[in-house]
Amino acid sequence: MVLLGFGLAVIAFFLFILLGQLTGGGHGPTLGGQQIVVASQDIPYRTTLSRSDLQLKSFSSSDVPPGSFSSIDDITKGNLVAEINIKQGQPITNNMVADSGSTWIGIQPAYLPIPQGYVAETINTSEIKGVGGYVQVGDYIAVEASVDCKEVQTNCTLDGGLVKPVFTNVHVIRVGPATSAAAAATGTGSQSGAQSVTTGGQPGGVTSSLTIVMTRCDADYFLWFQNNWSVTYYLENYKDYASEPKGPDATCPLGEDHGISFKQVDSRYHILSILQG
Repeated sequence: MVLLGFGLAVIAFFLFILLGQLTGGGHGPTLGGQQIVVASQDIPYRTTLSRSDLQLKSFSSSDVPPGSFSSIDDITKGNLVAEINIKQGQPITNNMVADSGSTWIGIQPAYLPIPQGYVAETINTSEIKGVGGYVQVGDYIAVEASVDCKEVQTNCTLDGGLVKPVFTNVHVIRVGPATSAAAAATGTGSQSGAQSVTTGGQPGGVTSSLTIVMTRCDADYFLWFQNNWSVTYYLENYKDYASEPKGPDATCPLGEDHGISFKQVDSRYHILSILQG
């Protein structure tokens, strides 16, 4: 009887271990659970998700988060991008991703991310001027200004106009009124289904303004160009993005009124010398 009891205890012990591996290990089939999509590696913000970023992992039904995906195809076929930094092994849910053509800014902070000594300025944009409406929050843009040379110098002999790069690495912190809607990110949880994402305005158009961060001096020059010349924006590659300013610009103290006219613009950008060859 003692040996029989010992044998039953050993069998029960191994059954307990086997059951734990099947239900709690997260690998392979799960008793009473399901497989959902998780990150196979760290996925940075704004990355378009591909198959190499994703894998299936088994979870017990009670641990499956709302809005999760049961198929990798549901993510890759939708051309979805990460709206946050996603860690390896983290389940992918529909509030972490959005259609790459949408304008999504996530949770609103208590205040705008303006570095000390800098200002935020709202500039106008359009489909042609603003890269087809693809500029999103967090992007950096370059700015070129153009003008007919006769508007600068009446005796100008150059054919056509003048095009001049005037700013690079201009940080966009808001777009608005944003009028594009995020495509439906359909998952297995209770949050699945179409979700319209806007930051103001009515869905169905291109945003009409961008809010950017600059020094006060740069903001004044930008305003001058916007009021007097035609400006066009270029979307920079994310690998060329600049780091955030470490502190105020000592050459442009906040609050000082320097005044901007063509004299200051020419001194900074050498417009007349370019026209004179």
